[in-house]
Amino acid sequence: EQYFQLIRLETAKRMLMKYGATPTTVSRQLGYPNVQHFSLIFKKITGMSPSDYPKQVIKTTLFSYLSSKSIVIQQENNT
Repeated sequence: EQYFQLIRLETAKRMLMKYGATPTTVSRQLGYPNVQHFSLIFKKITGMSPSDYPKQVIKTTLFSYLSSKSIVIQQENNT
């Protein structure tokens, strides 16, 4: 049961990010009883709501990318 739940959540993450699906669409397609239940489970596991997830992933990825470029630029300037 718990393994199946984690697989569904990974699929939900992919749908939210890759396809821009709404939490309502994701909850319906993955068989959750309603969007509120899906959102509650999603937030419990990930720490954020399904609608905040794509924004947070993009922000984190962008920050990580820019940080890595900043380190390379700083190293090049020091040599």
